[in-house]
Amino acid sequence: MALTRITGFRQDQDGDWIAELACGHTQHVRHRPPWQSRPWTQTAEGRSSLLGVEIECPLCDDADHAAKTGGGGAGAGLLGPADSSGRRG
Repeated sequence: MALTRITGFRQDQDGDWIAELACGHTQHVRHRPPWQSRPWTQTAEGRSSLLGVEIECPLCDDADHAAKTGGGGAGAGLLGPADSSGRRG
């Protein structure tokens, strides 16, 4: 799995948090208990505590895999599985 770092956070149009990654990709980091429990997304201090943390980027892996094989793939990564649009968590 390709590794990258969290460089920032922003909210989407629905108010869900998105992690901005050093590789240029983004991943949703939703907090919707009991299915998705990420209480750290609910405070500035919680989000701040994860800046610089190294995580897996399945989208980088998909791009690498697609370039090598001519196809694509989907991995879940540490922030959750992708939805139909490719967004995570």
